Amino acid sequence: MGDPLRKGENHIPKTLKQRKRSRARFMILTLLFIATAINYLDRTNMAVAASAIQDDLGLDPAMMGLLLSAFGWTYAFMQIPGGWFLDRFGPRLVNGISLILFSLFTLFQIFAKNFGALFGLRLGLGFAESPAFPTNSRVVAAWFPQKERAFATGVYTAGEYVGLALATPFLFWLLC
Repeated sequence: MGDPLRKGENHIPKTLKQRKRSRARFMILTLLFIATAINYLDRTNMAVAASAIQDDLGLDPAMMGLLLSAFGWTYAFMQIPGGWFLDRFGPRLVNGISLILFSLFTLFQIFAKNFGALFGLRLGLGFAESPAFPTNSRVVAAWFPQKERAFATGVYTAGEYVGLALATPFLFWLLC
Protein backbone atom coordinates (compact mmCIF):
# COMPACT_ATOMS: atom_id res chain seq x y z
CA MET A 1 0.00 0.00 0.00
CA GLY A 2 2.89 2.40 0.68
CA ASP A 3 3.11 5.46 2.83
CA PRO A 4 -0.33 7.01 3.52
CA LEU A 5 1.21 10.48 3.67
CA ARG A 6 2.13 10.23 0.00
CA LYS A 7 -1.39 9.42 -1.21
CA GLY A 8 -3.06 12.65 -0.16
CA GLU A 9 -5.15 13.63 2.81
CA ASN A 10 -8.26 11.76 1.71
CA HIS A 11 -6.54 8.44 2.37
CA ILE A 12 -5.06 9.31 5.77
CA PRO A 13 -6.77 7.52 8.66
CA LYS A 14 -8.96 9.79 10.80
CA THR A 15 -6.72 9.49 13.87
CA LEU A 16 -3.72 10.67 11.85
CA LYS A 17 -5.76 13.55 10.41
CA GLN A 18 -6.72 14.61 13.92
CA ARG A 19 -3.12 14.41 15.15
CA LYS A 20 -1.91 16.47 12.22
CA ARG A 21 -4.39 19.22 13.03
CA SER A 22 -3.73 19.26 16.76
CA ARG A 23 -1.90 22.14 18.39
CA ALA A 24 1.02 19.84 19.20
CA ARG A 25 2.38 20.44 15.71
CA PHE A 26 3.06 24.07 16.64
CA MET A 27 5.14 22.96 19.62
CA ILE A 28 7.06 20.70 17.25
CA LEU A 29 7.50 23.65 14.87
CA THR A 30 8.76 25.82 17.74
CA LEU A 31 11.35 23.15 18.57
CA LEU A 32 12.43 22.99 14.91
CA PHE A 33 12.78 26.78 14.86
CA ILE A 34 14.91 26.79 18.03
CA ALA A 35 17.08 23.89 16.84
CA THR A 36 17.64 25.64 13.50
CA ALA A 37 18.58 28.89 15.26
CA ILE A 38 21.05 26.96 17.43
CA ASN A 39 22.47 25.24 14.34
CA TYR A 40 23.23 28.61 12.83
CA LEU A 41 24.64 29.99 16.06
CA ASP A 42 26.88 26.95 16.01
CA ARG A 43 28.07 27.69 12.49
CA THR A 44 28.64 31.39 13.12
CA ASN A 45 30.94 31.05 16.10
CA MET A 46 34.02 30.27 14.01
CA ALA A 47 33.57 33.27 11.70
CA VAL A 48 33.11 35.61 14.64
CA ALA A 49 36.18 34.30 16.46
CA ALA A 50 38.33 33.87 13.33
CA SER A 51 40.78 36.68 13.99
CA ALA A 52 41.24 35.70 17.65
CA ILE A 53 41.75 32.05 16.66
CA GLN A 54 44.18 33.03 13.91
CA ASP A 55 46.26 35.07 16.37
CA ASP A 56 46.04 32.49 19.17
CA LEU A 57 47.08 29.51 17.03
CA GLY A 58 49.38 31.42 14.67
CA LEU A 59 47.45 30.47 11.54
CA ASP A 60 47.98 31.97 8.11
CA PRO A 61 45.00 33.05 5.96
CA ALA A 62 45.05 29.80 3.93
CA MET A 63 44.84 27.69 7.09
CA MET A 64 42.01 29.89 8.37
CA GLY A 65 40.21 29.39 5.06
CA LEU A 66 40.51 25.63 5.47
CA LEU A 67 39.11 25.85 8.99
CA LEU A 68 36.18 27.98 7.89
CA SER A 69 35.34 25.70 4.97
CA ALA A 70 35.84 22.35 6.76
CA PHE A 71 32.32 22.42 8.17
CA GLY A 72 30.82 22.84 4.69
CA TRP A 73 32.73 19.89 3.23
CA THR A 74 31.36 17.25 5.56
CA TYR A 75 27.98 18.96 5.84
CA ALA A 76 27.48 18.78 2.06
CA PHE A 77 29.01 15.31 1.73
CA MET A 78 26.82 13.84 4.49
CA GLN A 79 23.45 15.24 3.37
CA ILE A 80 22.51 12.11 1.42
CA PRO A 81 23.81 9.59 4.00
CA GLY A 82 22.14 11.72 6.71
CA GLY A 83 18.85 11.42 4.85
CA TRP A 84 19.34 7.68 4.52
CA PHE A 85 19.97 7.33 8.29
CA LEU A 86 16.88 9.42 8.89
CA ASP A 87 14.75 7.16 6.69
CA ARG A 88 16.17 4.07 8.34
CA PHE A 89 16.16 5.09 12.03
CA GLY A 90 13.63 7.95 12.25
CA PRO A 91 13.82 11.61 13.19
CA ARG A 92 13.81 11.21 16.98
CA LEU A 93 16.90 9.04 17.12
CA VAL A 94 18.82 10.71 14.30
CA ASN A 95 18.05 14.26 15.41
CA GLY A 96 18.74 13.42 19.05
CA ILE A 97 22.12 11.93 18.23
CA SER A 98 22.86 14.82 15.86
CA LEU A 99 22.08 17.42 18.55
CA ILE A 100 24.29 15.68 21.09
CA LEU A 101 27.17 15.23 18.65
CA PHE A 102 27.15 18.73 17.23
CA SER A 103 26.98 20.17 20.74
CA LEU A 104 30.00 18.09 21.76
CA PHE A 105 31.98 19.01 18.65
CA THR A 106 31.27 22.67 19.37
CA LEU A 107 32.21 22.34 23.03
CA PHE A 108 35.47 20.55 22.27
CA GLN A 109 36.56 23.36 19.93
CA ILE A 110 37.30 25.36 23.07
CA PHE A 111 40.06 22.92 23.94
CA ALA A 112 41.69 22.71 20.49
CA LYS A 113 45.32 23.77 20.76
CA ASN A 114 46.38 23.40 17.13
CA PHE A 115 45.17 23.50 13.55
CA GLY A 116 44.75 19.72 13.22
CA ALA A 117 42.52 19.38 16.27
CA LEU A 118 40.35 22.34 15.30
CA PHE A 119 40.14 21.18 11.69
CA GLY A 120 39.00 17.71 12.79
CA LEU A 121 36.38 19.19 15.10
CA ARG A 122 35.04 21.42 12.32
CA LEU A 123 34.80 18.39 10.02
CA GLY A 124 32.97 16.56 12.81
CA LEU A 125 30.60 19.47 13.30
CA GLY A 126 29.59 19.40 9.63
CA PHE A 127 29.10 15.64 9.84
CA ALA A 128 26.97 15.92 12.98
CA GLU A 129 24.77 18.75 11.69
CA SER A 130 24.14 17.22 8.27
CA PRO A 131 20.83 15.50 9.16
CA ALA A 132 19.31 18.77 10.44
CA PHE A 133 17.45 19.94 7.35
CA PRO A 134 16.40 16.50 6.11
CA THR A 135 15.01 15.93 9.62
CA ASN A 136 13.17 19.24 9.59
CA SER A 137 11.58 18.38 6.24
CA ARG A 138 10.60 14.91 7.41
CA VAL A 139 9.05 16.22 10.63
CA VAL A 140 7.09 18.91 8.78
CA ALA A 141 5.79 16.30 6.31
CA ALA A 142 4.71 14.04 9.17
CA TRP A 143 3.10 16.67 11.42
CA PHE A 144 1.60 19.21 9.03
CA PRO A 145 -1.11 18.80 6.43
CA GLN A 146 0.06 19.57 2.93
CA LYS A 147 -1.64 22.98 2.86
CA GLU A 148 0.43 24.12 5.92
CA ARG A 149 3.84 22.71 4.97
CA ALA A 150 5.14 25.79 3.16
CA PHE A 151 4.28 27.90 6.21
CA ALA A 152 5.99 25.43 8.55
CA THR A 153 9.08 25.29 6.33
CA GLY A 154 9.17 29.08 6.27
CA VAL A 155 9.02 29.21 10.08
CA TYR A 156 11.88 26.80 10.73
CA THR A 157 13.93 28.34 7.91
CA ALA A 158 13.47 31.75 9.55
CA GLY A 159 15.35 30.21 12.48
CA GLU A 160 18.50 30.38 10.35
CA TYR A 161 18.36 34.14 10.13
CA VAL A 162 17.14 34.69 13.66
CA GLY A 163 20.04 32.53 14.84
CA LEU A 164 22.49 34.60 12.80
CA ALA A 165 20.94 37.92 13.82
CA LEU A 166 20.94 37.10 17.53
CA ALA A 167 24.10 35.04 17.61
CA THR A 168 26.51 37.37 15.91
CA PRO A 169 26.25 40.29 18.37
CA PHE A 170 26.09 37.86 21.31
CA LEU A 171 29.19 36.00 20.14
CA PHE A 172 31.11 39.27 19.65
CA TRP A 173 30.10 40.27 23.17
CA LEU A 174 31.38 36.92 24.51
CA LEU A 175 34.63 37.32 22.63
CA CYS A 176 35.39 40.73 24.15
